Amino acid sequence: MAEKISETARFFKDIGNPVRLKIILFLMEGEKCLCEILPNFKIAQPTMSRHLSVLKEHKIIKCNRDGNRIFYKICDDRIPIVLKALNFKISNVKKVAKCQRKN
Repeated sequence: MAEKISETARFFKDIGNPVRLKIILFLMEGEKCLCEILPNFKIAQPTMSRHLSVLKEHKIIKCNRDGNRIFYKICDDRIPIVLKALNFKISNVKKVAKCQRKN
């Protein structure tokens, strides 16, 4: 039981970071290349890579390489359930991305 609690707490810590949550919301539209993700955030590429690495390390997202390009997508089945429980809708994803670009 304690292990399950620790695992759940870690999951919410990983997705609880505002930048990582916005990345997850952006990836809910489907697989995206880093070159598609990065322009939607006002953070440096190394910072973005670190956030993606955390999500990948904890098996929330996975990546596929195609030549020089790396594509990321959601691979954790809990993500859509949690987002739905929090009243996030896929239609709101673009609004979140636009809001991030303006700020």
